Amino acid sequence: MKVLIVDTSIQIVERLEEMLSVEGSIRAIYGAVSYEKSIKLFNEIKPDLILLDINLPDRLSFKLLKEIKNSNYKTYVIVLLYNSDLFILDQLKTAGVDFQIDKYNDFEKLPGIIHSIASNKKKGFTDILFNIYRLKKQIK
Repeated sequence: MKVLIVDTSIQIVERLEEMLSVEGSIRAIYGAVSYEKSIKLFNEIKPDLILLDINLPDRLSFKLLKEIKNSNYKTYVIVLLYNSDLFILDQLKTAGVDFQIDKYNDFEKLPGIIHSIASNKKKGFTDILFNIYRLKKQIK
């Protein structure tokens, strides 16, 4: 599985790279700290999973998310955020985000979610939908 980490903080990118490097199903990890770099990498590598900081400047996170979801490539998106503003959460749901992770309260759940996504890539579509539903229930 190929993972692209998009965050405005290089420290967060590095921490996530370190955390994910022990996940056996991940073949490659890429990092980007800007919209421009992230869209370039997305088009080049076609990642299976993107960890996306919702706070890219000028709402570029939503622009990137729209481009990802409108592509012909199935990429899971986990949005990283600092608060659970209901308006933002509603926009993310409408945009098709697979998971939202609060950087302060849910960060330790990230490896388990990624492991489940990697496992589900080997299963059928119905199993994937069921497991995504189950994982979202666990996060709440």
